[in-house]
Amino acid sequence: MTEDLAGLLSEVTPGDLGLPIFGTGEDVGDLYLSLVQQTLAAAAALAGPANAGDTWPELRSRADLAAVDVSGTCGLDVGYRESARVLLAAFAAAELPDEIITARYEEQLATTVLRTWDLGEALGLPYQPDAAIARRVLRHLTAILEPAQGAGRK
Repeated sequence: MTEDLAGLLSEVTPGDLGLPIFGTGEDVGDLYLSLVQQTLAAAAALAGPANAGDTWPELRSRADLAAVDVSGTCGLDVGYRESARVLLAAFAAAELPDEIITARYEEQLATTVLRTWDLGEALGLPYQPDAAIARRVLRHLTAILEPAQGAGRK
């Protein structure tokens, strides 16, 4: 899943950063920044902030995206791959109960699939996740939504 998202990010040009993400109020630049920040926050939650590492480049705002331009593309795949590497290392080093690690992995997988879909739609590029991954994400999202939907029923 990480490579699917990184592959789409490698296609982003500076002119694409302002493309809207359907139904979110975000654009491609916002999606990228929130994705890297969320990935690093997930790593910090698993391994602690001191073990979450640094990301390349240091991205905190839209102005920082201008520094990433590489050969006509934005080079966003490089920064995302680094944040994903940090997260994978945090999963490997986490000293948490298996059920917590599994729940956080399922959440991260769902986020990655959904954000990859969002990015593909914004760029007009096809994205179809592996069928087994899509089923896994749907099971995860259904498990989250069912209790919420039942809470208002009597």
